[in-house]
Formats: sequence, C-alpha cells, structure tokens
Amino acid sequence: MGKFFNDFVENQIAEWEKNYLYYKALKSIIASIYKDISKTDNNDNKYEIEAISKKKIEDDFPELLSLENSQFVKYFISELEKETHNVYLFYLEIEKQIYVKINSRLYLRNEYKTYSVQEILTEIDSLTNIIFFCLNCFYYTDHNIEAIKKILYHFDKKFKTKIKMDISELFFKRKITTENSDIKYMLRFKILIETGALIEKLSKELDKVTTSNRNIFKNEKTEIDNKLSELNQYIFLLNEKNTNRVNNRIYDLYTTCRIVT
Repeated sequence: MGKFFNDFVENQIAEWEKNYLYYKALKSIIASIYKDISKTDNNDNKYEIEAISKKKIEDDFPELLSLENSQFVKYFISELEKETHNVYLFYLEIEKQIYVKINSRLYLRNEYKTYSVQEILTEIDSLTNIIFFCLNCFYYTDHNIEAIKKILYHFDKKFKTKIKMDISELFFKRKITTENSDIKYMLRFKILIETGALIEKLSKELDKVTTSNRNIFKNEKTEIDNKLSELNQYIFLLNEKNTNRVNNRIYDLYTTCRIVT
C-alpha cells in the first residue's frame, strides 16, 4: 500500500484503531473505479448510491452535475463522506470522555486545601493522564485529516486525464466554508483548548496550596514541584499544538486543498 499507509497504521492509537479512516478500502474503491471508468460498457449500477445520499452530494457539490463520469466521482465522495463521518462520530465520543474526565477534577478542586502530599501527587497524575488523553485526541484527528488529504490526492492523481476537476479542492473548500462541517468542527479542537486552559488553572491551584502548606517537608515539596513542572510541560505542548494546528491546518486546507509532495 505504500509508505504513507504503513506510517498511518503504525502511528494509530492501539485502542482506537478500529475507528480510523478505512484508508485501504477507499484506495480499493479508487482502483476499482480506475478499472471500470475506461470501459465502454460501464456498469453504472455497481456505483449507484442511495437516493438521499445522491441528492445530498449533488446539493453539496453542484459542480459534479455537469461532469463527465460523474457517477464514479459521486460514488467515491459518498464513500469518503461515510468514512469522514465515522471519524467525526468517534471524535465526539472522545470529546464526551474528556468532558467527564475534566469535570471530575473540577468537582474536587475545592478540596485541594485538605489534601495530603500523596493526594496532591495522585491528583497531578490524574491531570497528566487527561493531558495525555487530549494529546491522543489531537493525534487521532490530525492523522485522519492527513489520510483524507492523501486519499483525495491519490484520486486526483489517478484520474487527472479522465476527470478534469480537482476533487481535493472541491471537497475541502466545501468542508471549510460550510459552518460546523464535520472536518471544520474537529479542526477547531475546542474541547482540547478548553481542557488545556482548565488544567493549567488547576495546576496553579495545586502549586499555591503546596507553597502555603507549612507542614510539607522540603523533599516532599521538591517531588511535587517536579511533577507539576512535568505536567506544565505537557500543558504547554498541548496548547502549542492546538494553537498552531487550528490556524495553520484550516488555512492550509482552504488555500491549497491538496497534499504537497
């Protein structure tokens, strides 16, 4: 399948691997279309899609109506839309889990003043684990967007002479200019930005509680400081990725709408 596919599979988060874009199936569809598109006796029924899906695609991509061999393009886009939507639905599930995780910590913040050293250390570990979960969500989304870009690039390259239209550009411009489209919603990383800011506040509160507690020994304070420093590094990493990706990724998709190779 090539280097990209191998990297895509290798970098998947193991427990989420069933929820990634089915890249291999989409590539097989492209191969099938390439085989059939040149036949004089095209079997259109093979590439028929449901009436509702067909109407939605024609409404979303009116440019396809006058396109030669449009049934092949519509079929490919309908399959890509299904895969993209599945990624989006799983993103929403991850989002819900993050809300539950961070709300459980916010509920406990008023008890920080009563925490023992061990409870403080345990809380820092819990916050760090949430950051790791958020980073996984970021990587999951980013890898899937790359896969969508790559499969569209592969489609355009394969049918450059047969379908005189840049489907990558058509697809992504529609996604980016449509308010709250699945891809645009994911790329905002709203939940990750909010969670990073909240955990940063909780980290500062834990530091304040530790500093004001005179019953904490010096070696205990050092251990807490080291853990908080590590947590803050991960918070910085998450915030940096979110800020850069939200701005750069949407701009990249909107202006170029294609893979740079």
